[in-house]
Amino acid sequence: MKSWTYKSEAPEVRHLGPVAQDFYSTFSLGQDDRHISTIDANGVALAAVQGLHRVVQKRDARLATLTEHIETLAKELDDQKALYRALAVRFSALEKGILASRESAELSAASEVISER
Repeated sequence: MKSWTYKSEAPEVRHLGPVAQDFYSTFSLGQDDRHISTIDANGVALAAVQGLHRVVQKRDARLATLTEHIETLAKELDDQKALYRALAVRFSALEKGILASRESAELSAASEVISER
């Protein structure tokens, strides 16, 4: 893409687009490297739009796949958190039971010492 002026126009009139030589060397379309026909330019533009559309479709499909995977992982994480909380409660109960059992054993031992005296 270049900015240019037709020889027949005033220098302050600018155009933006491909030059015929670049267009011809890139696409090998048209009668020569001095002209760009509108049908060729339109065809190249349409082909570019179609190509971009395919890229967008592929990215949309990939995004959908990744979104589904993230949702699955989030569900698994929630399940693991719930399991962790349940295990923490059970561990705490076991810990309290062990401590209570030790205290009871210590009290029994102390009672035996007292009764032996």
